[in-house]
Amino acid sequence: MTKPVTKKQALEKEGSKKETNRTAIAQIVNRLNTIPKVNGKYALPSGGNSFTLKIDDEEDAQNFAKLHPLYSTKNTGNGEIALFWLFNCQTETARKSLIAGTPKVAHINQGGDDGADPDLKVGDQYLEVKATGNNFDQAFSLGRFGRFNDFINLVGLLQGFEVAFGEQNLDRDVTTLKNVNFPGLVDAAEVFCEVRSVVKTNNLSKYKFFDNLVDKFDRFDDICDDHEILKKCKYGGNVKRFRPGGEEIAKRVLAFLCETVIKEKPGDGNWIIQVPRTLTKDTRSVSMDCFRPQIKNIKLDSMMDKTAFKIENESIKIKFKKVFG
Repeated sequence: MTKPVTKKQALEKEGSKKETNRTAIAQIVNRLNTIPKVNGKYALPSGGNSFTLKIDDEEDAQNFAKLHPLYSTKNTGNGEIALFWLFNCQTETARKSLIAGTPKVAHINQGGDDGADPDLKVGDQYLEVKATGNNFDQAFSLGRFGRFNDFINLVGLLQGFEVAFGEQNLDRDVTTLKNVNFPGLVDAAEVFCEVRSVVKTNNLSKYKFFDNLVDKFDRFDDICDDHEILKKCKYGGNVKRFRPGGEEIAKRVLAFLCETVIKEKPGDGNWIIQVPRTLTKDTRSVSMDCFRPQIKNIKLDSMMDKTAFKIENESIKIKFKKVFG
């Protein structure tokens, strides 16, 4: 007979999957032998789209550098525990609360379905921590798209028409779901749009032979109906013309994925912070670029630049200042 899982075992199991406030506090104590107070004042702004978080106090910078590489699980990256300490220990009262296991300012937040939650919650804002060594003018990864079913279904439909009706060499030219960029998606979307226009304009749906195609058009439109940014991709969705065209569809489908990603990490209007890739024991100051992507600022035309937003080896890569500038 299987023994019931104790509360202690459940906590240990949870801790093995993701970082928690408890495991982060233990990591700090293990590295520094204590939980020191932070000397400076550091916070996320309530407004604006970008700022630089600077640690100019030498003692703070050295402690941050010591905590920078710490993690208990594979879901935790460089800088997360260091930031957890930095935001939580700026007053003696807050430091004592952290020692007691009840942080008042910052909380470990990672987890969710497929690790989709941002890393930290700081006050009433969320923070995704990256340590890629890049700034926000460069493209870097913000996760994989495998859990975004509507996007996968849309691209699958477009690519199916490219395979069936396009003129590309299937070994070389047809875009795959593993690697998607604007030029490749335009070709697939243009074939889809052209076939749909022929069938709809000529009322070919009255012939049973075209039932399968009409069903695919309806599935595509049903998904578009659920998302405002996609409504102009429907047949007749663009008020100026019934045929939106491959470029319009490709821009909006990619922007839809970008919008979907941001809703998860860091969340619309929350912050992404770029901590240094590495820090040394001689660190005397630390500078970290922060950016706040907002869905309302997505630039559709930026999707046309395949260096600004693309899927490469199933990883979503974004130049944030280009896409949300």
